[in-house]
Amino acid sequence: MSATGRDSTSPLVSEQEERALLISSCQFDAERVQQVDDHAGESGASFTAAAIELGFVTSREVELILRTVVRQPMSRDRAVVLHPAMRRQLPALFPKLLPPPLAAAGPALAAASLGGSARGEALRDLRTELLLRTVQPGTGGVTLAVLSPARGEGRSLLAAELAITLAQLGRSVVLVDADLRRPTLRTLFTGVPECRGLAESLLADRPPQAFGVTALPTLAVVPAGAPSTMALELLSGDLFRAFLLGCRERYEFTLIDTPAADECTDAVAVASVAGNALLALRAGTSEMARAEALLGRLEVAGTRVLGATLSHF
Repeated sequence: MSATGRDSTSPLVSEQEERALLISSCQFDAERVQQVDDHAGESGASFTAAAIELGFVTSREVELILRTVVRQPMSRDRAVVLHPAMRRQLPALFPKLLPPPLAAAGPALAAASLGGSARGEALRDLRTELLLRTVQPGTGGVTLAVLSPARGEGRSLLAAELAITLAQLGRSVVLVDADLRRPTLRTLFTGVPECRGLAESLLADRPPQAFGVTALPTLAVVPAGAPSTMALELLSGDLFRAFLLGCRERYEFTLIDTPAADECTDAVAVASVAGNALLALRAGTSEMARAEALLGRLEVAGTRVLGATLSHF
């Protein structure tokens, strides 16, 4: 890649397309765009090179953006177009399970880990429904994204609880935190070891690390890692697809926590790759109009919605 952030021998997008893509992906406001345009005009450099020289974006970030998304939608009725030449044919990327010490389920997960409560029974009922709707011989592992329209509706808790109840049956389960903006999944566990999270792994082209959980030998947890400003690009890229492929090959169930769907498009992007989604709603908090809008977005993305849960907590 050249200093401009473009492949000088085989450009796959025009300079105008690249400019629009950088502005959208990096969320440049009007003032920043003007700064870059002024610097480009003074130096004779391209918009991309000027943005790099001003320190608004790095060459690595430009490479990642151009590798994953070639053209952003220019109108509401136009879908994102992925350039086939930019999609690397990658082998499955398997999470690497760390040796002990193990983490433990925290107090918030008591209903799932200890049982005996009304919520615990409801979780086991949900587990049974999930098994009935997804498990088919010879079809490989099940990949399921847990979504909700807004924050505070319990999707992280539900994803972790479902993972625990499935692991209690001896099913092999990997729980993935794909909320790369405000990750919270690891806070539901205690004694979590230091490990390379999903965001760092995707940036470095390396397998994510997973930690085990006490008394649940078939459960592995992949944390999100440090919050990333490149969340959508990372979750839309080939490496994330390769990672989910590896999870599907190695585990019977892959459960994925996501960010609030109304705050960014990350959750729908993850659900599109996963293929299956479960909605987590909270009584007295969730707005049904927003939930219906999310269902419409998932339908457009081609994601199979297995159902919705309404929690009272």
